[in-house]
Amino acid sequence: MTRTPARTAAALLAATVSFPALAEDGASVLAQIDQGLGNFEDQAIEFRAENLKPGTQAPQTMMFRTRVKGGKTYTEFLSPGDIKGTRVLTMTPTQIWIWLPEFSKIRRVASHSLNQGFMGTTLSQQDMATYAYAGLYNAELVSQDDTSWTLKLTAKDPKEAAYDTLVMVADKKMKVPTRIDYYNDEGTEVVRQMERTNYQCNASGYCMFGYLKMVDNTSGAWTTLTTLSAQVDQGISDDVFSPRTLQLGL
Repeated sequence: MTRTPARTAAALLAATVSFPALAEDGASVLAQIDQGLGNFEDQAIEFRAENLKPGTQAPQTMMFRTRVKGGKTYTEFLSPGDIKGTRVLTMTPTQIWIWLPEFSKIRRVASHSLNQGFMGTTLSQQDMATYAYAGLYNAELVSQDDTSWTLKLTAKDPKEAAYDTLVMVADKKMKVPTRIDYYNDEGTEVVRQMERTNYQCNASGYCMFGYLKMVDNTSGAWTTLTTLSAQVDQGISDDVFSPRTLQLGL
């Protein structure tokens, strides 16, 4: 993917600021998206990740399983061998702990590390922890058509959000993001781009992406996630999301 020129990104942001007021309010649209993303009591998902780092010829493949409930997540890596057994507990998008089997210890992810790569991928720690955006961002609806909304998201507290500015395109019917552009601190350049495709929806209306790709425009690195299985409302215990489980495993 080519790097987005700074002048193009700046022009887009300028357009979002000056765009005339629309019938729908950005906050209400973002609330609908958050509801679409969290339309379940609990969730268990298994992913295959492929991660290409700069200077390498072939991507590394990883497998992991994530459980989600009430905004909390518990993730365990299944392969490859050097990271197997690594576990991550997220209580909020800014409260994240990792269990490292090599050292048999838990460490908390520092707030200044929230935008750093999750397990060496182009997905940030906060990307993996965020199932709702309204708590972190104010939303401005900048455009819409028959099928999608485009929102400009601005961090309520830059210390809490990994990125100050996002531009999100979301599907109106499914009420889920299909693309997110992440801007640099100056708001002039798109430094990362996420696309989510191949959504599958269940009878209750919950929609889960089948494929996600995150590209780091500054380095050319990319990460993909393929959803291998997804189950909702399985009665996952609250005890899963605890430091004890993080240390001992399931």
